[in-house]
Amino acid sequence: MSMTSFRTMSSFCPKVASRHARFPLWASFYSTVALTARGSIKPARLFHNTTKWANDTVAQAGTPTREQTQSSQPELSNVPKRRRYLRPWIYAFSFFVVGLAGGQFVRAVIFPPPLPEPESPEDEFLLARIRKDLDSLPIVQELRKNREEWLEYEAYMAMSPEAMETSMTAGILQGSRALGVQRVFFNKKEKRLISVLFFGGALSGWPGVTHGGIISTVLQENLERVANGPDFGQSSSDSLKLDNLNVNYKKPTAANNLYIIRAEVDESKDEPPVGMKRVYVKAALENALAGYVCADATGLCTPNGSAFGSVHTESTSLWSSAKSTIGSIFG
Repeated sequence: MSMTSFRTMSSFCPKVASRHARFPLWASFYSTVALTARGSIKPARLFHNTTKWANDTVAQAGTPTREQTQSSQPELSNVPKRRRYLRPWIYAFSFFVVGLAGGQFVRAVIFPPPLPEPESPEDEFLLARIRKDLDSLPIVQELRKNREEWLEYEAYMAMSPEAMETSMTAGILQGSRALGVQRVFFNKKEKRLISVLFFGGALSGWPGVTHGGIISTVLQENLERVANGPDFGQSSSDSLKLDNLNVNYKKPTAANNLYIIRAEVDESKDEPPVGMKRVYVKAALENALAGYVCADATGLCTPNGSAFGSVHTESTSLWSSAKSTIGSIFG
């Protein structure tokens, strides 16, 4: 740019001249515009100067080389990667598992579906499935291999139909919802038995937990069964009855599960008096799958409860007197 043009631009626009004094190309453009505004340059000359200014700008800038283009782009290895946090996914999965488990617990324990009626098609289907699960237990398969030592039979097969109608466990509590399946393996030589049974949902006291009264009743029956042998259930004057029963509840007994009762004659106790037949027995209730003990019991069996006959007579007289006293009070 000539000195005359720069002076002309300085006189017309001093600020622009001072700002772009360091950039000759821009100074040339502004000087051309200034001269055109004052009438010193015609429009055709302005177009020529503008075109020249554009060409000079491109020439001064130049076309960037391939090396310059690559160097201007950031390397991918240096670009910080976006971190993906796993915490939201962990929270979502945890809430999903907790919700699923809580829903299944409420559906199966708190508000279970209605239980099928005995001898209904649903009940027969569930009983067949329970028997299939019972047959697949390792202890059942092992006992069946020694059929010479272990006698297998249903728990109440020796009872008469009349006795079964009046029995709680053999009559009312039958079906998949209660005590529908009970298989007994008896070893007469060793005086012990193994009973595999199922506690249904209708036997629950607390939701999902078998009632303690049912557990003690089943333990009592198996203690009397091991004392009498396979003929237990037949009415006889020589049958042994349980007079004393002590039950220790160790762990909750969940309903709708298979359990094992191991009962045997406790020969470590003192010998009975002469002329009196007394048998000490003991049993344990185990979870069929986990193997832990839920309850154990000990007892004493005598012929028709004759060992504690005086105690029973005394308690009966006391209850009769108390009943009469209560009746007189309340009219």
